[in-house]
Amino acid sequence: WEMDTMPTPRLMGDAVILADGRIMLLNGCMTGYAGFRHGNDPVFTPVVYDPDAPLGHRFTEWVPSNIARMYHSVAMLLPDGTVFVTGSNENSEVRLTDVPFPTEYRVESFTPPYLTTDLARPEIVSKVPEKVAYGQKLAVTIDVKDTRKYAPDVTFMLGHRGFVTHSTHMSQRMAKLVATQGQVDGTKIIYQVEMPPNANLMPPGPYYIHVLNNGVPSMAQHFLLN
Repeated sequence: WEMDTMPTPRLMGDAVILADGRIMLLNGCMTGYAGFRHGNDPVFTPVVYDPDAPLGHRFTEWVPSNIARMYHSVAMLLPDGTVFVTGSNENSEVRLTDVPFPTEYRVESFTPPYLTTDLARPEIVSKVPEKVAYGQKLAVTIDVKDTRKYAPDVTFMLGHRGFVTHSTHMSQRMAKLVATQGQVDGTKIIYQVEMPPNANLMPPGPYYIHVLNNGVPSMAQHFLLN
């Protein structure tokens, strides 16, 4: 085990596995505990945890929101690689005034830095089947869009979004898939992409697959794994 320190105390936070496998921690507060009107000192600044970074440098703070999201806030990765953020109700009923933290109906979209680089987003140009079996190998054609500045550095990520409620949702899953490069035609590349071998790694259910080129994710495609 290794111990690391977050930049800010955070409880009742939400954790989202991003398209590149890093973990975004957002929402919540610094003092109190879960329950109606028991949380204080909201945390506005999200952090990202990078497990591949050196110890002591794994947390990075990102651009803050100005909306307090406390008890009953939620966050989820969307197929386009952005993060959907909403919710917050510190009260046992809907209260819009006369409380420190009113019921929150505003919705936010957070754009991770991997979508703000100068690299074009890759694209999965072949259609992934609606149902895919464990261990199945798929021929997936991608378009990296531009090879003039950066050589292709391609990764396939398989993710299950989970069912979001009450802080960190444990049903999220993300796995890096084994992929073998095949034929290249300009900026289009065919890969043989292998699904997880069994349900111990990824339980049956709905999944999204992203392709990343030099860390920039594509729009995801959806299918059922069983």
